[in-house]
Amino acid sequence: MEHVRKYLNSKYDRKLTEHWHIRYICHVVHLRVKDAVETIMGESEDVRSLLKSFRLSQINRDLFKEAQKHLNKPTITEVPNLDVETRWNSMFHMVSKSYQLRDVFESICNDDRASDAIRGKAISSERWEKLNTIIEFLKLPAEVTEMSSASNNSTISLQSKILQRLLKQCNDAMASTTVLPAVRNAAALLKRKLTKYKPNLMSEHNEIFASLDPRISRKEGDHTEIKETIRCFIEDAYDVEFNQENEKNKEKGPRYLLFESEDDSDQDSNADEIDRYFCATAQKDRSLTNFIEWWKREGQYKYPKMALLARDTLMIRASSVPAESTFSDSGHIVRADRTRLTDEHIRILVTLRSWNRFLNYC
Repeated sequence: MEHVRKYLNSKYDRKLTEHWHIRYICHVVHLRVKDAVETIMGESEDVRSLLKSFRLSQINRDLFKEAQKHLNKPTITEVPNLDVETRWNSMFHMVSKSYQLRDVFESICNDDRASDAIRGKAISSERWEKLNTIIEFLKLPAEVTEMSSASNNSTISLQSKILQRLLKQCNDAMASTTVLPAVRNAAALLKRKLTKYKPNLMSEHNEIFASLDPRISRKEGDHTEIKETIRCFIEDAYDVEFNQENEKNKEKGPRYLLFESEDDSDQDSNADEIDRYFCATAQKDRSLTNFIEWWKREGQYKYPKMALLARDTLMIRASSVPAESTFSDSGHIVRADRTRLTDEHIRILVTLRSWNRFLNYC
């Protein structure tokens, strides 16, 4: 990546810093959690063995459904699926679903009709609670990877927030005396691996991205430095000036002062668009379900210069799934029977396909 950075700087006269390459948080979490989970795979072996006994016998599967009816379960489900060795989140779902149905398993293991093989694999209540520490530890990483790869609103603005939450969870698990030792070891391993990505995922660029998301709260204090960074970035990238805005406000004269409210008079007369945005979004707004739509509906009119930056940065997703799906789409377009397609034709067709999907979604 260093070679690419130097090439881009020399060819296009850019000033890309060492943090220009932003990693996908979804992939970072997935790979690092996968490494950490290897230390706790053995702890789920008793659940795995119990599920195998049920899934290999139709009689046991019928007994499983009958026990759910006897316990007045609102929904009758099948025996949970076994996990896949190469997918850590499948192990999480296997243990989580089994834990939710633990009373069903306990009921069957105490039933005289159950085979000796089933009763011999009974899991005690104390053991179930220990397994629950695995669930609690993996719940956040599972939610993060699912949200980052599938949500329409998961963008690069959330990367630093996600990393902070994961590191905090690792610290909590390491300090807990109730979790399994394997979970404590997994937390230490995960923290060590995630910390390596901290300079990249919590850089100045990520701070800018996060400031464009009204859902994310900012720490109290002086934000002069980040404001100035954003101001210089916008002026350099979009050839606009913020000083002109202040001059226009000063030229409005008595008519402007006459209709100025008391609240407005308390504000700094030199405040520009960025100052007003930071003031208006000082408190996080969790009511926003689609903050990209907020920029489209309100933000671009209230803060037109910042909207330029928001438009170009918030389109960057926290996962490469959308980019990879574009390659899959192009595979359906570029076929052996379409040999006369030029590069320009392919670009237009892929773009039209993307626009069509976007318009149908809206």
